[in-house]
Amino acid sequence: MKFQALLLDVNGVQVDSKQLMKESNIITFGKFGYDLTEEEYNNTYLHKGKYSEGIIKDNKLPLNYSEFKAKRGKVLEELISQKGLEPIAGIHRVLAEVKELKPNMLIASVSNNYQKEVNLFHKEVGLTGKFDLIITKEMFEYPKPHPSPYLTAIKELCVKPENCLVIENTGKGIISAKEAGIKKILATPDTKSLEYEISDIKPIWSLEEVHINLINYLERELEKELEEKQSIAKN
Repeated sequence: MKFQALLLDVNGVQVDSKQLMKESNIITFGKFGYDLTEEEYNNTYLHKGKYSEGIIKDNKLPLNYSEFKAKRGKVLEELISQKGLEPIAGIHRVLAEVKELKPNMLIASVSNNYQKEVNLFHKEVGLTGKFDLIITKEMFEYPKPHPSPYLTAIKELCVKPENCLVIENTGKGIISAKEAGIKKILATPDTKSLEYEISDIKPIWSLEEVHINLINYLERELEKELEEKQSIAKN
């Protein structure tokens, strides 16, 4: 069993953008007269997965979302210009190793961010052109934790979910991948808040742990698991 595709989340997996995204939303809501607290942001964005549209709807704010999104995009660009943006340690090496040592393995970026945001992130940290496919919010109906983002990537790449390896760093991202039928997920420490155990998740402390040997090991592990299931089914 060989993996056909490597699918990676963006915020916290490719780029260190979480704080910048938080600040851009808080500042933008402030420009429209709404005081978005960090507590509300964390509860709505990180736990409920409802994002800025959810805040607007929940609070019945008289905002046009397209106008809000455009304003937030400018704020985000200004923040990156002021503070800079760093790639996650190990991301360039991981992508380069996969390209070189597993040339038949497709690489896709899969996130809830909009295309303009992802393009900005990739340009800033030198990731432009490193992916075979970039899945952004414009391409699916429901964001993570819904499986739609990963199902969209699977369909566009013409691969099977069981032949995909995912790297995620949030509970909602893991749920999205699992619900899409993906069997192997590498998860960073941010996912330790999950309230239940998922056997197909392998915890990693950082991308520095991700090497070709680990990917090969996961392929062998997955093949063994599938053989065991087939054996049980026959009996």
